[in-house]
Amino acid sequence: MKKHCDAVIVFFYNEGLDKVLMLERVKTHYGFDWGFVCGKVEPGENEAQCVHREIKEELGLEGLNLARLKKKRHTEDGETFYHHYYVTILSENTPISYQKEEIKSIRWCPFDDLPKSRAPDDPKEGLKVLKR
Repeated sequence: MKKHCDAVIVFFYNEGLDKVLMLERVKTHYGFDWGFVCGKVEPGENEAQCVHREIKEELGLEGLNLARLKKKRHTEDGETFYHHYYVTILSENTPISYQKEEIKSIRWCPFDDLPKSRAPDDPKEGLKVLKR
């Protein structure tokens, strides 16, 4: 039986709120090539610690202001776990030093031109939180 863990997913939006940052993974995860900053909550770590760790590991960024979007409950193989979604705004000019072992490339994608082979998460959801 596969071990299920809580995870964090982060949507990065540009300042115009018309693009989202997408990461092309070196290894295909769960049947898709493109996704968002994400990772599993490690033992002894809470979701807030995890989200900041993943951002630093995957993009080399620290000290970002994040807004919590939602917590989504999953039940699989008799186990319950959660995906914790966060959103933030980032200038398209921000220097990013992405983790080349896991990430092949990064791209700011307009919402009407998202990659076909991508994570099923809907990045438009976070726009509501940021526009408040």
